[in-house]
Amino acid sequence: MIKGPYIASALIASGLYAPASFGQDIGGAWSFKTEIKRKGCTITGNMSISSADDDNIRTCSFISTETCGRDPDRSWQIDQTCRIIPTGPKYIIRSTVIASLTDGYPASNYAPDHFIVEPDSPTQMTGLWQDRFYTAPVIFWRDEALPVS
Repeated sequence: MIKGPYIASALIASGLYAPASFGQDIGGAWSFKTEIKRKGCTITGNMSISSADDDNIRTCSFISTETCGRDPDRSWQIDQTCRIIPTGPKYIIRSTVIASLTDGYPASNYAPDHFIVEPDSPTQMTGLWQDRFYTAPVIFWRDEALPVS
């Protein structure tokens, strides 16, 4: 069984890459949230997604905030950029850490946030968040829409 960040690479390598066929425009502003229960952390963020290029690839950027436990001092913000690759009805979002926005927390300590999501509606996407150690469910919603549980 393939786990972690290798899922995206395996889909592309196996030839399962195909343009998204549902016709939804995912460009624009999104918010997201995931809870990594095994780690005791929550990650939230705001992502801006570009229009698709000729190959249906998109770019994006976001700032994630990871909070672990109830201590506000165990929270840090990370600036990231990403590429979004359609794979049938799903999107693979591969991220790169640009900088830490938290004093005293080096960017090199943070594993990039990656996602595999599928639109549920024009205002919501769900799927998986992953870094090099953990995988957890994630929900994305348009800024003008509230998430549905």
